[in-house]
Amino acid sequence: MKILAIYPAHNANVGVFIDGKCECIYHEEKFSNKKHHLGWPHRALKYLSGIYNLNEFDYITITSEQQFYYPDDRYIDDVIKEQNTYKGRLLEWAKNIYYLLWYVLGNYKIFSDVFKYYLHNIATPNAKKQMELTLEKEYGIKKEKIKYIEHHLAHALTTHYFYGLGQLKKDILYITMDGLGDNYFSRIYHYHSNEDNFEMIAQSPFSASLGLLYTEITRFLGMKPNEHEYKVMGLAAYVNNCKYYNHIYRMLEKYFWLDKNTLTFKSKVNTFISIQYLLRKILVGERFDNISAAVQKFIEDKVIEYIKTVIDKTGIKNVALSGGVFMNVKLNKKISEMEDIEKVYFQPSSGDDSSVIGCAAKIFRENNIELIPVKTMYLGHSYSNSEVGDFLERYEDKYCIDYFENSNDLYE
Repeated sequence: MKILAIYPAHNANVGVFIDGKCECIYHEEKFSNKKHHLGWPHRALKYLSGIYNLNEFDYITITSEQQFYYPDDRYIDDVIKEQNTYKGRLLEWAKNIYYLLWYVLGNYKIFSDVFKYYLHNIATPNAKKQMELTLEKEYGIKKEKIKYIEHHLAHALTTHYFYGLGQLKKDILYITMDGLGDNYFSRIYHYHSNEDNFEMIAQSPFSASLGLLYTEITRFLGMKPNEHEYKVMGLAAYVNNCKYYNHIYRMLEKYFWLDKNTLTFKSKVNTFISIQYLLRKILVGERFDNISAAVQKFIEDKVIEYIKTVIDKTGIKNVALSGGVFMNVKLNKKISEMEDIEKVYFQPSSGDDSSVIGCAAKIFRENNIELIPVKTMYLGHSYSNSEVGDFLERYEDKYCIDYFENSNDLYE
């Protein structure tokens, strides 16, 4: 069985999976030369079409049941220019007014109903239609082959597939946490090893997302969201006394908390719609390093509390973690030191780009095809020594080229 898995958003990529084995994963940024490429992976797909006949694949999977991005380079590449047009500024103004009203007036049902209607009845159907038309027009792929895989299940199955955890014959807790995906930012699955199935036991909505909180604080500090969160994490280390950020920490506690009975995160503000207004209210005038330290400590404490509570309720001490929140290595270090955990498995690249692995896993499992553990991050382009040599020889008249058997010889 052949599966082509596509992830069409930030860090867009495609993967090829054949008979339970991951053959390759190519990121669009390697072809477009745009870091964390946002949008449809046109170039990666075209490259693969030169190796495989994409029309012959049994299934095409696409991460997430909800879709926002059209497979149109102009739509993605010129989005900033479009925002600067009269129409773009008008739409942005209208959206901000709508979000502000939602924040000021409270979480009335009318606001969420309008948002859900747009998402489910306009944005997603239109995006899916464009994706399906593009795949059929360019590669002859019929829409009947296309499967949209739920976002957080894809995250969970990514770790399952990567390490081959099904072979352990142990019950495992799969916890996913990111900004948002298919209405939620976190889910907990209980993997029943004797039945080889996943039971979803809790989920938290994106309106109370710790991932979005961290991302929006990154934006508030003047850095790029979905890219510079590691800088916030790094800045946190420059504050060595909690007295400088405790007041910020306590303010965050007033707005975000964990309901231990339902294993669900709650929030007084909608982290997708109105978090920006809250941050302006409580953080203006605070030092950037104190803000960073407070949010880092807050995320660490809440996620560890979450994991500990789940373990206490289920008695399962083997834990697998995936999703963008677990790209925070300082948080991961704290988790790895938890006495409650017997064994923890982190997806090495836990952002959405690895979700193609989980999407393929779902289809293989449905068709009773054994998953061959991935266990490597080296799934993209590779070049032999002879290929590199042939390329360098073109520039022999311009550069002095030396060859070393051992790279350590460079420093002798």
